[in-house]
Amino acid sequence: MTPKATIGRFGPSPCRVMVGTASLDRERRRPKESAMPTSSTLAPRLRGGVARLILLIALLLAGLSAGFFYTYEVSVTRGLAEVGDPAYVETFKAINATVRNAPFGLIFFGPVPAIALAVAANVRRLRGWARWSLVAAVPLYVATIAITIGGNVVLNDELAQTDPAAASAARADFEDDWNRLNLIRTVTAVGTFVAVAGAALAPLGSSSPGTSPDGPSSDRAVGRLDARTGRRPADDDPAHALVGQTA
Repeated sequence: MTPKATIGRFGPSPCRVMVGTASLDRERRRPKESAMPTSSTLAPRLRGGVARLILLIALLLAGLSAGFFYTYEVSVTRGLAEVGDPAYVETFKAINATVRNAPFGLIFFGPVPAIALAVAANVRRLRGWARWSLVAAVPLYVATIAITIGGNVVLNDELAQTDPAAASAARADFEDDWNRLNLIRTVTAVGTFVAVAGAALAPLGSSSPGTSPDGPSSDRAVGRLDARTGRRPADDDPAHALVGQTA
């Protein structure tokens, strides 16, 4: 009687070894996947790069605005507190008359559209606290503008109409209120910068759920998962399974 091939401790069946060898040959002949990025991966990367750039621009403008108000708080107002009434009024009038220029307009009004665009571009890419940090920057900076226009600018206009001879009375009606408002808007402006910085330091995900910043899910990109079953095609290949058993 011809002895039968056995499976177990005596080794795999000759048929299974042949099938496994054929599967390995097919794997070797299969064309390698291109390492070059394709349109399906370039587009998400480009969108992610633009979103990151918008966020950094918002961070820069928020930082410049916060620095402007902070500088006023720690140097300008303290320096003016040391001068006499006529010098105080005339100096403040000169500052108010020259501060309305293009560079100031950029750092004062620029954060509004920049932060709004950053929220639109990144709110779906950020997760958890980073998302809410960026969203919180909007009301914080709106409060900064509202305090400036509704408070500081109103006081500036009133000071501009005062008679130099009444400098003492004008300063008494102006200084404490203006400084208080400046402190509040400094806090909101710095808070805006911190909120945007928190979002900028967080990793950005993809705008589509379940995907990474560079495009398709990393599991699908590396393991080539099937979109419907979530399994690798090789997992359903009997020949591949035999190769794993004979390895």
